[in-house]
Amino acid sequence: MQKLLYVTPHLSTGGLPQYLLKKIEYFKSQFNIYVIEYQDLSWEYVVQKNKIKQLLGENKLITLYEDKQVLLQHIENIKPDIVHFEEIPEHFIDTIILDKIFNKPNRSYYILSTTHSSYTDPNQLSSLPDKFILVSEWSKN
Repeated sequence: MQKLLYVTPHLSTGGLPQYLLKKIEYFKSQFNIYVIEYQDLSWEYVVQKNKIKQLLGENKLITLYEDKQVLLQHIENIKPDIVHFEEIPEHFIDTIILDKIFNKPNRSYYILSTTHSSYTDPNQLSSLPDKFILVSEWSKN
């Protein structure tokens, strides 16, 4: 079974975490899924985070704290077939880290990015995924 790693800016209650939860529920039988939460924004508003943890198990939901460089180590340890960023990675991940993740000659995984905004202009991005996953018709336009 292929490994799918979702990297999300946060899992505080809201639209993005709910959308991710629904994707995990849908793809759980087709992929071995891991989630990395880049920033822990809240300890109170964690409805979706708790549901994701329950679906995947505690060891497949990883929250990063101060040292964001550890993201690279997690990717190396998980060895995903697909890395799916739940938002444009340039909006929440440091460029030094992104350069290593997107380094084409050295990567063995396919990269997807979702944008939750209709204002994202791919021409303004320096880290382009292999494919975009859009959540609305407005994003597509």
